[in-house]
Amino acid sequence: MKLPFPLYHLAVFLGMVVYSIPVYIVAPFDPQRRLVDVFARRWMQLILNVTGVQIPPELADKLPGPGPYVFMANHQSHLDVALIYAELPEIPKFVAKRELLFVPVFGTSMWALGHIAVDRRNRERAIKSLAAASEKIRSGTNVLVFPEGTRTSGDPDVMGEFKKGGFMLAIQSGVPILPMGIAGTADRMPKDKFMVYPGQVCFRFGTPIQTAGLGEKDRDALMQQTREAIAKLKRQAYEDLRDYTRTTD
Repeated sequence: MKLPFPLYHLAVFLGMVVYSIPVYIVAPFDPQRRLVDVFARRWMQLILNVTGVQIPPELADKLPGPGPYVFMANHQSHLDVALIYAELPEIPKFVAKRELLFVPVFGTSMWALGHIAVDRRNRERAIKSLAAASEKIRSGTNVLVFPEGTRTSGDPDVMGEFKKGGFMLAIQSGVPILPMGIAGTADRMPKDKFMVYPGQVCFRFGTPIQTAGLGEKDRDALMQQTREAIAKLKRQAYEDLRDYTRTTD
């Protein structure tokens, strides 16, 4: 079975209509975004159900502790967002470029859901945004960063170049980085095809990487350590996904 992109986008649109209205109404009265996150989770679960993308219990993973964390994961498909929203017990807030705030509907949803916008074109604003985000994390909010910055290869052994901003955010907040490996979402929604394919996906968490006491001079070493951890988890997730597929076919 293949779900053409028009039908996928229809599901996304219908979900946005159904769930965004209460989100917009509730958001001003829900500063911690607890209730808002419930609506967002239902929306992402709807997308996965419509597309036939599944995360069996054997291919999911449990958090190593309550956090807060700066989650860092490989990024290979738009479905990564749906996967994380649908599966993580505490929904993290995304760090995204400020320009997305001006995208109709999507930008309003970003604000309503409490995501963090960073102005990459203005260094002073970017610094202020990261400082505000760091304070938000220290107060108990989980944050998600895709350090590759964009969707990259679904090859288990390939990852894109890492961006530095997320690591400065982790250092400033002093909160552990939780590396995460995702497998299968590139096959479910390939970058070069206007189709969504049903099937299983997998994710794995690594050991938290401590950032307390680190400074800017430690950024590159922290980035390399995290990159190695995510690469290992990505390969492990793909191996577990292949093993599961072989045993269930």
